[in-house]
Amino acid sequence: MRIRRLVLACGMMLMQIAGLQLVAQQAKPPDRKPPAQPVPTSARVWRSITTRREYRVWVENDRLHTEWVNLPPAAVQAGAYVRSESQRAGSKWVGTVRSYLPCDTTEASGRVSNRCRLLTKIEFTALTPDRITGRAEALRRWDCARCQILETVWKEFEWVPKEGAEGSRQKAEGSKQ
Repeated sequence: MRIRRLVLACGMMLMQIAGLQLVAQQAKPPDRKPPAQPVPTSARVWRSITTRREYRVWVENDRLHTEWVNLPPAAVQAGAYVRSESQRAGSKWVGTVRSYLPCDTTEASGRVSNRCRLLTKIEFTALTPDRITGRAEALRRWDCARCQILETVWKEFEWVPKEGAEGSRQKAEGSKQ
């Protein structure tokens, strides 16, 4: 149960950090999970400097793809995923994030365990060799029983290449003091 709470919390934070906006929701998962698309060898792993989550990022056929790669193992075994696909729109990349995450919580009606599919929006404002920035709509209020987002807020995010993430995090923390 604790793993499910952790996975839901991590998924919610990803949406907050990635700048996701809910477009559609589906409470019950289909019989099988959609296949992950093959990842080209040019894909690179990036790390959020605020959450330490890691994302595989690649551009293929004029589309920007991301996938959260360090989900908790128990969540992955249960079929959890968070993937995005974006297209260039002017100077930024705009797209959707498809997520399938378990949630487990206690609400007024009692304990609730569910698995939810979400389709949300994401925007990437800058892609450079050493930094990816953008925004995502974060979940402010959530109904686990109905897999429904009740209230959201946009949040900015910043990713750095995994191999340089520790130095960038220390530098960012030093500049905040």
